[in-house]
Amino acid sequence: MAKLFSSYYLNSMNTRKAILTIAVLCISILHYSTPVMLHNMHAVYQRLYYVPIILCAYWFGFRWGLFAAVFSSIAYIPHIVLQWAHMPHEMFTQYVEVVMFLVIGSLVGILSDIQKKQQEQISQARTQMHRMDRMSLLGQLAAGLAHEIRNPLGSLIGSDEILAETISKEHPQYEFIEIMQKEHRRLRDKLNEFLSFARPAPACIIKNNLNAVVKATVKFAEKQLQKTGCMVKLNLQNDLQEIPMDADWIKQILLNLLLNAYQAMPMGGTITVSTATDKKGVL
Repeated sequence: MAKLFSSYYLNSMNTRKAILTIAVLCISILHYSTPVMLHNMHAVYQRLYYVPIILCAYWFGFRWGLFAAVFSSIAYIPHIVLQWAHMPHEMFTQYVEVVMFLVIGSLVGILSDIQKKQQEQISQARTQMHRMDRMSLLGQLAAGLAHEIRNPLGSLIGSDEILAETISKEHPQYEFIEIMQKEHRRLRDKLNEFLSFARPAPACIIKNNLNAVVKATVKFAEKQLQKTGCMVKLNLQNDLQEIPMDADWIKQILLNLLLNAYQAMPMGGTITVSTATDKKGVL
């Protein structure tokens, strides 16, 4: 489907270029075939050159707008030399018109490029907002699911403690109870950590070490990134001083950056996370 649309788009562009080229040639033929004394007709034909110039600049941007202006000028200048040479004042006016071809083609092309760039930025912003809305919804669903898991997990941890009290530590199966307790607590810690990312608490500004925050965030996301073929490389300055920050918000921001980075590398790669200081503070 994408190839078909691309082929149709290219054919449409080529068709437009062909039509504009034919239009310039037809206007030139009218100029050369019309007697000089018909000034009004020549004035009309002269203004008609602006139509293909403006359309080409609007459709294809600055380069093609300038090209259309130059092409129209080349087609029109022989007419000036051949039919207006005996009228210097009128000849000068015709050359001024040629300059206007170039000015109009360039100006409309520049404005067209600016408009297209703005439209692309708006489209990208809408796509990004849609993606963020979906991620936000998925985050809420995942957080709700994590809460549902945490409730029965609490019952399992309580059951582990009851079993540990009823079986002697010398019993051969006590080792399995310890394994269950360890794994259930590890799962609980992971759920709590996930929930702290999904629903951070209100801002709490305290002094903290940025390196420690970065390491904790990378550790949380590292296994998921490795599954996609992405490796995380830490380049942390060792002598960073503690600075006032909300560690939870910094973790959330860094996690979003890591997710954006791995989404931009579908074939895998290396993500480098660096910290450093300058005269203004921590980077």
